[in-house]
Amino acid sequence: MQDKSKLGNRFRCYECGKKFYDLNKPEPICPTCGANQLEDPTPDPRVAVMERYKGSRLTAEDAAPSKAAFTVDDTETVEIPDEEDVPVLEDAGDEDAEA
Repeated sequence: MQDKSKLGNRFRCYECGKKFYDLNKPEPICPTCGANQLEDPTPDPRVAVMERYKGSRLTAEDAAPSKAAFTVDDTETVEIPDEEDVPVLEDAGDEDAEA
């Protein structure tokens, strides 16, 4: 196996994602798509990794149930009758208790 230090720096193309070595050339150009890696909009590899996995996890807002799930529909109204309209029922058990 060849010594990797002779191959130069290892890159991962920011456009196509292909891994390659620059072979100690002055400009690292991707052999697949021809993108110059010095023109990378995110030169910090940590930023590129964070962007790739940014949407893969749920955020706290996505995981928590929404307030709409717990709202009460108060559009239905219930009429409460007046005391005059309520019929009074006499209890038959009171007459038996007195006897």
